[in-house]
Amino acid sequence: MSGTPLSHLRVREKLDQYVECMNGETTLRPAARQCGVSLDTSFHLRHRLMALVENDSYGQLSGIAEEDETFFHESHKGDRKLQNPRK
Repeated sequence: MSGTPLSHLRVREKLDQYVECMNGETTLRPAARQCGVSLDTSFHLRHRLMALVENDSYGQLSGIAEEDETFFHESHKGDRKLQNPRK
């Protein structure tokens, strides 16, 4: 965490919960109440997390993407109400 906006953070155990609040578009005061932190801490956490997102650049992705089919074996043995009954 050294050299990042999250260095010297004293409420690391509440960080995941606060990120969930941000994903749910919760404002500062409800997020502070929900996470059990002060309004000032809520403000600083939000701005530290937004700084992380701003500075995070992945660049252009390149390479090969592959997709494969997955088959699941399903047994309908004993089902009295089949979706597509056999002819």
